Amino acid sequence: MTSGAKVLLLGAGTVGQAAARFAAELDGISQLIVADRDLDQASRAAGERAEAITLDVTDRAALGAAMRSADFVLNCVGPFFRFGPPVLAAAIEAGCAYLDICDDPEPTLAMLDLDARARAAGVTAVVGQGASPGSSNLLAMMVAAATPGCNSLITGWSLDDDPGDADGAANEHWIEQATGEILVWREGQLTSERPLAELEVALPGFPPRSALTIGHPEAVTLPRVIGGLDTCINVMTLPSALAATLKRAARAVAVEGLAPMEASRRELARHQPGSGEPVPEYPGVWALAEGPDGAAGAFIPDYGRMTDMATATAAPLVAGLALLMAGKAARTGVLAPEEAFRPDDYFAALSRIAGVEGDFVRLVRA
Repeated sequence: MTSGAKVLLLGAGTVGQAAARFAAELDGISQLIVADRDLDQASRAAGERAEAITLDVTDRAALGAAMRSADFVLNCVGPFFRFGPPVLAAAIEAGCAYLDICDDPEPTLAMLDLDARARAAGVTAVVGQGASPGSSNLLAMMVAAATPGCNSLITGWSLDDDPGDADGAANEHWIEQATGEILVWREGQLTSERPLAELEVALPGFPPRSALTIGHPEAVTLPRVIGGLDTCINVMTLPSALAATLKRAARAVAVEGLAPMEASRRELARHQPGSGEPVPEYPGVWALAEGPDGAAGAFIPDYGRMTDMATATAAPLVAGLALLMAGKAARTGVLAPEEAFRPDDYFAALSRIAGVEGDFVRLVRA
């Protein structure tokens, strides 16, 4: 590695491992440290191009000491409704730049509330810098700009590949945001409603699909930047059998009082991938804008080296790191991806990490 920045990567799960591989390829990093409670797991993620240390992020003193020796922190420790705000607060206190892959709206809002503190410390922090949120937010900025009078914005992600191997934190988040009430933008304001509402979406260039609403940060951050929105929601497209599994797990939480992790383990163990009627697949991450005179959609047609959920989440995180290292963040403070980066800068960085040449994003108007 060339001389330059010191990067601390927190969490050596599947996303952390992928992030370590991508970050090790960046120019300008002098030291990459992978930290996890499990030193063996951290060592496997670090490989030969990084260092590994034992660290429990709930140990505030140890976390602060590790951060004070870093210029940038990548937080891959989930679920973020537990670990997002306290880890970000520690990064601000230590004075180091911060990025994470937070995909829960409530801690996203809590972390955005630390904006003034981060500005005072001269720290730039980007929360939700993964696939969704992350890439989805920047796709949304593109379609909104391409749709005059945009008043409806839907971000979506596909589980058509039926990933049954997501890690525990991802599954816990998934069930957590499918139960109780979720935050959405309706009639020009932030409100709460029940998740898993079914609706039909029609992404330009694709057949109409049934989708389910799910709690996600895009619905609470995009209206901060894009004015005039009546509606802003996040949805997922998924096979009918997986949708039924999710609904059973959500019902187990609501009716039986199971914890989200218990419900996800039980119902995913019973899930049978591949069952149900075949449906036309949607892109992994996409955005759809509608206005009085038409609609526009955007998606990534070729994911290159982003071959699974872990790499598709880690590559955007490392793209964000590359942009922070290049001084391309909009300002200091705590920012959502759409506040931090320009879409063209972001997708250029992501395409390089993904190893995709040519047009990386496809924009389609209806």
